[in-house]
Amino acid sequence: MGEDERHSVQYCGPTPRPGSFLAVVLLALAALTAAACGSGGREFDAGEFVEEANSHGAGLELGAPLDSSQPDTELYEVRSEGGGGTLAVMESEESAEAEYARCEDTVSLFCYRAANVALYFEEAQPDALGRVAAALKAMGD
Repeated sequence: MGEDERHSVQYCGPTPRPGSFLAVVLLALAALTAAACGSGGREFDAGEFVEEANSHGAGLELGAPLDSSQPDTELYEVRSEGGGGTLAVMESEESAEAEYARCEDTVSLFCYRAANVALYFEEAQPDALGRVAAALKAMGD
C-alpha cells in the first residue's frame, strides 16, 4: 500500500480491532470511507451533518449537547440503530483531522471524519457502522 493510500484511510476509516471478525469487515469499510474525507470544503453544524448523512442512509439520530473542554469544539450525543457515540463539530477541517488522529490512538473507539466533523463509536453493530461508512463515502462523491 502506498503512502497516499495509507494517508487517505487514516483520516476517514474506522478503527478495526486486530484479530476480530469485525476487523475484517471494518477494513473493507475503510476503503469506502476514504473518499469522504473532505466533503468538498463544506463545513457542517451538527444538525446539517446528521441531515446530510441521513440523506445518504447513515441512520443517525442527533442527541443532547455534551460539555466540551475545547472552546472551538461542540460535542453531541449521536445514536445509530446499532449503537451510540459522540459527534464532534470543529471550527475547521484541520481541527477535525487532528481530533480524528487523536481518536485513532485509542484502541476502543471506531472513528470517522468528514469535513469538520468527527464521529466516535465505542460499540456498534457492524451493519450500523457500514451504513455510516457508506453515507460518508456518498457525501464525498
